[in-house]
Amino acid sequence: MALVAQSATFIHQYISSFLHSKPRKSPEALKLGILSSAQINAAAVIHPAETHPDVILYAIASRDASTAAQAAKQYNITKSYGSYQELLDDPAVDIVYVSTPNGQHYEWTSKALQAGKHVLCEKPFTSNADEAKGLVSLAKEKGLTLEEAFHWQFHPAAHAWRHILESGQHGRILRTKAVMTASPGVPKGDIRWQYDLGGGSAMDMTYALSFTRYALRARHPKAINSVTARVSSDDPRVDAAMYAYLTFVGPQDTEVHSQIYTDMERQWVVGVVPRFWELPSIEVETERAIIFFYNAMMPHLYHYISVTDKTTGQTRYHKQYKGGPLWGNVTTTGGKGGSSHWSTYRWQLEAFVDAVRGKTPTYWIPGEDSICQMECIDALYQAAGLPICESLLVAYNFFKARGPKDLCRADEHAANSIYSWASDAALPSPVYAQIEETSDEKNDVILEDQLRSRIALSVLATLSELLPVSKAENATDIIIALASFSSTEDPWTTQETFTYATTLLNAFTSTIATNKESNTTFWSVIEKILKDRIRPLFAKTRNPAITSAGRKNFHPVPLPRFDAGILDPETKPWKIQDIYATAVLSWIIQQYKPTNQTNLETHFPLLVPPILALIDDDTSAIKTKGCTLLRNLLTPIQLTKSPILHRTNLTSVFEDALKPCLLSLPTITPEPDSIDLLKEAYPALLTLQKTTYTNTPSPSPQSQSKTQPNKLETYISRLTTTLRENLIPSFHHISSSNTTSLSSDFASFPYPRLSTLLLEQMVPVLGELGIHTTKFLQDIVPILHNTLANPFGPAYPPMLLRAVEVARGVVLNAHPRVWRWRGELLDALCSCWIHVVEEEGEIVERGKRGGESESEGAVMERLKKELRGVVYLLKFALQNSIQVDGGEGQLEAKENLDKELRELVDADESLKGLLLEGIDANDGGFFGEA
Repeated sequence: MALVAQSATFIHQYISSFLHSKPRKSPEALKLGILSSAQINAAAVIHPAETHPDVILYAIASRDASTAAQAAKQYNITKSYGSYQELLDDPAVDIVYVSTPNGQHYEWTSKALQAGKHVLCEKPFTSNADEAKGLVSLAKEKGLTLEEAFHWQFHPAAHAWRHILESGQHGRILRTKAVMTASPGVPKGDIRWQYDLGGGSAMDMTYALSFTRYALRARHPKAINSVTARVSSDDPRVDAAMYAYLTFVGPQDTEVHSQIYTDMERQWVVGVVPRFWELPSIEVETERAIIFFYNAMMPHLYHYISVTDKTTGQTRYHKQYKGGPLWGNVTTTGGKGGSSHWSTYRWQLEAFVDAVRGKTPTYWIPGEDSICQMECIDALYQAAGLPICESLLVAYNFFKARGPKDLCRADEHAANSIYSWASDAALPSPVYAQIEETSDEKNDVILEDQLRSRIALSVLATLSELLPVSKAENATDIIIALASFSSTEDPWTTQETFTYATTLLNAFTSTIATNKESNTTFWSVIEKILKDRIRPLFAKTRNPAITSAGRKNFHPVPLPRFDAGILDPETKPWKIQDIYATAVLSWIIQQYKPTNQTNLETHFPLLVPPILALIDDDTSAIKTKGCTLLRNLLTPIQLTKSPILHRTNLTSVFEDALKPCLLSLPTITPEPDSIDLLKEAYPALLTLQKTTYTNTPSPSPQSQSKTQPNKLETYISRLTTTLRENLIPSFHHISSSNTTSLSSDFASFPYPRLSTLLLEQMVPVLGELGIHTTKFLQDIVPILHNTLANPFGPAYPPMLLRAVEVARGVVLNAHPRVWRWRGELLDALCSCWIHVVEEEGEIVERGKRGGESESEGAVMERLKKELRGVVYLLKFALQNSIQVDGGEGQLEAKENLDKELRELVDADESLKGLLLEGIDANDGGFFGEA
């Protein structure tokens, strides 16, 4: 019903705007001349002039006389001319409407003003801001009226919308999103695809920018966060679509984040249905409401302004076809408040005629605003680097054609300039940080960005054949560009850009070991990157735990409890704007080898703040990246035996940063995010603890206090804390297992992949704890029993395999005490064996029915083999027990082992293969070795 009502309103308004009574013309009516025979003329000035008593359709000009004559006949226009200049030379013409192609607006508007005509010029005003300034200056000099035809701004609906925004009822404006697309699309061959005629989506669909600036009463954006263009397949200089993310200062002097999207060839739904419902519109989010202006460009045909309360979710609708906040008390040629049938163009003509007559128009777009509009468009094109792909291709083909000839001094200077230009062009766009949801828009943007980067890197690769990177003046910028594409895990890196980047980087680093001068150059470049490019990007991300020198701050000033600054994107340029920073940092860390201890320790203060900033971020993916970088940094520190952690006292700082990551568990954190983060956080924490233990110098006996724990005791204490406060509680948190004892109720594992990960992380901890594992048998054995004895365990074999691995670690490290827990361990192992045997039978049955069974059977076979290995170790530990404090119980366990195993086999014959059959102790497959 809503669609029917909308269609009915549209048809009624459309017909009403044409079927109107023509008023008697004033004896002194202004004579209108129209430059061009463009299709827009009918709606823009011809029909509006027919209903205006003070405007006469007097002349029309075209570059073809017959075309002009035909248009004059069709619309009852008095005269026609075969050239634009002939019309301008007619002294009877008072006002001129310029609807020539965009690229000709400046020429013919200027000539019209020179001829003494008042001008209404179609949007976009000109091809650039300089031309706009020239026209505004000329109009003032001549004392003539000049107006840019942003017709929608004159309609009562536009004023009603802005009145709602500025009413104060909905709080300050937070963000805007303006969209203008063409679906089924602008036809190929249309002048809007021609670069020389001012074509392009941002030029033709400049309404989207106009919506935004009108809503905010803004002149220029405070910041252009990112702009990406999808270029035409026929001409890379023309933007088929433009995606812009800007920051404006709103009416309340607060920052407003604005998104602008224009598209001249909007994709159809599944390639079949055009998106005819996507009319030019803008959404404004305020503190208390979402305000949406639908069909803002042509509100006279149909529109609505919806106001949705963010608290209640209730929506109110508003429409305004006449009168309203601005025009309500104004008497126009259509009566008081105008006519509800007037089009936006008719409202515009009303104001234009008033201005020409020397009256004060009810609404007016000053020339300065048109200049600002063009300055904004110029800035968008510059930020998008639109012509850059074409220029890069020219450079690439030139270098290919030139070949590896020697460079003269002037050529080297030019090569260095091209290096800088191409390096900057190669960097990934911030759009990867701005667009979060997968969509056609995002895919288009990514493809365009990857194209630019690929061409730029190909230019760098070709140029390096003439002037090696190591000899370039701006090697720092080149290495940053290359390092940005050194990992295929980054969404902006394709296999082709990865190959270009790594090939050049390897060539740059290959001479380090053999050439002392190259080694010095390499590390000076690395230091310059860290100091001049990486450090400034992370400078605004404050961390009170460290000093400016990268050491532990023993007297930190805590941040405010509610610091709004952490929500300010300007404090994290590495996350919003310069997204390549983490990729470059990662590549730098990979360059440190065991022989580079001096360089590593020199750069360590520069590496610590960025890594801590990443780990402390509120985004799981970035936290994960920070943990990965920390672990990669600790590896060369550990290998070089560097005491840098001890000297800077940063172990506790890193621990304090990592520990909160370990709490990222469901249901607050989605399981996939939790897995990705914990998979990096636990190894980073364990590597940190081990590196601190192995690299901390042992104190001399004289300086060692009797009450002060030695470094081994400190290491064991840290491992104990990790196991007791993180791993074991986390495992229980995400499962329903009993935390203290064995239960007859089966445990459930709603997050089996995460449970598997936690079991996997227990293994290295138990290995490092060694005999100290005995302290935790009462905590670990119930976990193993609940996991292995679960009848549904074979449904997810990886979890059982990890549990078997933990059981193996328990026996190997706590063998003096496992005799106390042999019953529980055997119960768990036997139950798991029985369930696996049953699953093997079901796999065989599924295979008979045509199901996949070979791979499943192999997993079950591996599981059985490792279970037998654990039983072998358990039997060996019991039969070769060390007399510690077990007394008679331990001796009894040793003597009765064979009897107990036989009783289990008698109870279930299938356990014979597990408990009584021998194994080849030299076969690593029984002990988890691949």
